[in-house]
Amino acid sequence: MTELYEVIFTDEAVQDLAELAAYIAHDRGRDVALSYTDRIDAYCRSLARFPHRGHRRDDLREGLRVVGMDRRLTVQFQVIGLEVVIARLLYGGRQE
Repeated sequence: MTELYEVIFTDEAVQDLAELAAYIAHDRGRDVALSYTDRIDAYCRSLARFPHRGHRRDDLREGLRVVGMDRRLTVQFQVIGLEVVIARLLYGGRQE
């Protein structure tokens, strides 16, 4: 049986998710925003079962891993002990 890791969101990742929800809600409505952010949350939490997905990006930060979702979202995370720490959620569809 695969050991489950604990998934933890940094303050920056929580802020990224909130800002993304506001951006989508403004553009496409609150229900669409909530649905998408719920999917993001579920995707991140799925790393509890298989935490070593994605590509290692030691060139950016030692132990950093990067995985994509829906071709627009990049999830940056680290596996530290039995924790998956979600560092950032970067959305490519935003114009800043």
